[in-house]
Amino acid sequence: MQMLYAHDLSGEDLDGLFFDLVQRDLAEDEAALGFARDLAREVSLHREEINVLITDKLQRWDFARVALIDRLLIQMGITELMYFPEIPPKATINELIEIAKDYSTEESGKFINGLLHSVLTHLRDNGGLNKTGRGLVDKQVNGKA
Repeated sequence: MQMLYAHDLSGEDLDGLFFDLVQRDLAEDEAALGFARDLAREVSLHREEINVLITDKLQRWDFARVALIDRLLIQMGITELMYFPEIPPKATINELIEIAKDYSTEESGKFINGLLHSVLTHLRDNGGLNKTGRGLVDKQVNGKA
């Protein structure tokens, strides 16, 4: 998230920011380093498509008015839902809510939760959810079978 935040604010190259903000801290953890690299790349590659999904799900709210941290967390979440088949949707949503509690406003977790659940439902209903493996896709969304 810090790398994407710095990129949005400064326009600096993601590769340089990756080295400065991620690689040094995660050099000993190849799995975490690879995941961080892949997530940043996928968010960057699919940002326009992801932003369309976000805009479609926002009700009575302008996309440009969404706080940058919240917007980045939502973009990361949708990226995981769409392009990381091995990560359970519940894990994605729960992790981003926890991050929002630490880095954003008091209401951000609820906002992110609601928006990601709406996108998750949309992806399931339209065949855009690519999840594999046992237990990765719960048949219920928002308490409905």
